[in-house]
Amino acid sequence: MSIDPWVERLDNNPNFKTIFSFLKFLRENNLRQSALATKYGSILLNKYPSKLGSDFWSVTEQVFIAALDSGDINTANKCLASLEKRFPKSIRVKRLRGLSYEHSKKYSEATQLYKELLSANPTDTFAMKRQICIAKAKGKISNAILLLNEYLKIFMGDQEAWMELAELYISEQLYQYAAFCYEEVLLSSPENYHFYVKYAEVLYTIGGDKNYELALKYYSHALELSENNNTRAFYGLCLTLHAIDKKGISLKVNQQDLYLSLIHI
Repeated sequence: MSIDPWVERLDNNPNFKTIFSFLKFLRENNLRQSALATKYGSILLNKYPSKLGSDFWSVTEQVFIAALDSGDINTANKCLASLEKRFPKSIRVKRLRGLSYEHSKKYSEATQLYKELLSANPTDTFAMKRQICIAKAKGKISNAILLLNEYLKIFMGDQEAWMELAELYISEQLYQYAAFCYEEVLLSSPENYHFYVKYAEVLYTIGGDKNYELALKYYSHALELSENNNTRAFYGLCLTLHAIDKKGISLKVNQQDLYLSLIHI
């Protein structure tokens, strides 16, 4: 989604209405234009606080996150101080404080804060996910895997979490566990050919007669589901057929014809 028309409007006439509408547009479309959000959001907070009314605090939060993301620490600290003064007991603001700790690499303080949040609410998904991010940032992949598994015991339907866990297992060369994660993903999204490719790649990496044959099936299914050329699946199919041929694994005639026909698509 292009923001060029917005940038042009802001350059020509950065008034209250234009800036407010732009920030609302970013929020509603979940767009990450941190530098612009910080620049123009700060103008709203400094020049038009009374006109913002009840939206003042949502804009303050938006500018805080954008400033943190773009590295404008002074602006981020000002926004956070304002929020903490206005909402001293707010869970939402405490989460923002945690993000500030993380940005400053104060991982011990952030971890302690998230533990307190989880003590009050054991199903606080934000705190659980941030703990995982901290473990990854510190290079403690085994701990991140442990935390993700704990998270998925509660939120088994979180597809992105299964994908992330699979990637972590792959980084540790634990391919059998990664395969299980992709199986979970495929159960929830059987129409997404990208997941078939990823699963097939793991099967190919594990190797062995059974896994090679399964990899062929999933690569071929990914090609069948693809509306456009799927180079990754095609290449994987070729590599797997080569591996099967090299190891002398025999395929059924109808299977072999199917895979050869897919190669010639």
